[in-house]
Amino acid sequence: MAFWFSRLLDGGGLPLWYYAGVFFLSAGFAMLYFSPGHHKRAQVWQELGMPFWTLGDIMAMSIGEKIQRLSQTFGAFTTGALPSVIMLCALFVLLERVKAGMSKIGVALGIVLALAFVLLMKHSWRILPFDMILVYFAIIFGTLWGLFRFYRPSNPHLAYLFVKILLAFSLYSLLVAFTLQVGGLAARAKLCYALVLFLIVWWLYEEGLLMLGKNAKKLQIGILSLCVGWGIFVLAACIDARIKWEKMLESIALQKAQGKQEIIVDIKTFKSLYRGYGDWTNPGANPNEWPNTSYAHYFGVEKFIAK
Repeated sequence: MAFWFSRLLDGGGLPLWYYAGVFFLSAGFAMLYFSPGHHKRAQVWQELGMPFWTLGDIMAMSIGEKIQRLSQTFGAFTTGALPSVIMLCALFVLLERVKAGMSKIGVALGIVLALAFVLLMKHSWRILPFDMILVYFAIIFGTLWGLFRFYRPSNPHLAYLFVKILLAFSLYSLLVAFTLQVGGLAARAKLCYALVLFLIVWWLYEEGLLMLGKNAKKLQIGILSLCVGWGIFVLAACIDARIKWEKMLESIALQKAQGKQEIIVDIKTFKSLYRGYGDWTNPGANPNEWPNTSYAHYFGVEKFIAK
């Protein structure tokens, strides 16, 4: 795809090192994929009853089942940062159109359409009897391609920007497709997706500064303020979690001193206003389920209950 866009933009090709890089990257991926460790982990997932499909399972699916599995895979990535990045791209285009003379009504309509698209992508499965996830991704691809064709005659610089975004989104989609065999990924395993989206945001930020000119400093101050505010919020959430954890330890020590082997703690200890504080399963009211059993083993008691 990169070769195709390179030819499309300037009629040239790609250097030899690019092909060498693609070859060794593909070889490394294949070595990891077919490694004994990967095979063993897949076996453990299946033994634990966790959702996992072998390549044979996927090949044996009907066309409808394959489409449904693809929709499930891509649908798992529509509730994170992707909708925000899509909205940011829309706002960038609307800002450029305002500078080009678009009316206020057109801008308002554009914002409404962008918001409607993002909300539908995130929540349409609740209201529609069929899955539209793959259609939404196709619309994103088509829109980015359309923006490239729209800007190419009059503004090659912006056309090149949307080619880069299209390539980045293609990479993002490819990385999503690689999770076809598993039922989902923990947040800690999604760094590559965050990096691709961050790259898109960075490109838009750079172009936004150029477009705003003298007003660019206001944007920078606003972003810095948001980052500081978010950092304070996360820090407060971490301090709150630490205080609750220490109180729980005191409660456990007191209960053990009383000779109790069934420890009961406040479930609020494991709840945080910061959604990204943890991505692992927290203990609940059933002492016989994991991770309650692991907590009981760690604290040296028979049962651990959070309620």
